[in-house]
Amino acid sequence: MAKVYGTLDNTSAQYAKTCLEQDGLHPVLFCRHSPYGGSGFAYSLFEAAGDYLGNAVTEIKVMVPCQEALKAKEVLKYIDIS
Repeated sequence: MAKVYGTLDNTSAQYAKTCLEQDGLHPVLFCRHSPYGGSGFAYSLFEAAGDYLGNAVTEIKVMVPCQEALKAKEVLKYIDIS
């Protein structure tokens, strides 16, 4: 899987996922920690707000299979979200 978009905003992540699905791609949302406690994400057991490098672990990542990454980037650029 390849990350094509990342955000802290659930609505933006859902919008990106929907747009990619409508273009025939297979996106997955991944978040280490659920920012809202809802379903629809793949989670790990990390609870921290950031890792030792200062990266936000609560970022919602839109990921696609590697072979779809270039097409996904084009779609996100077209809708001006990336």
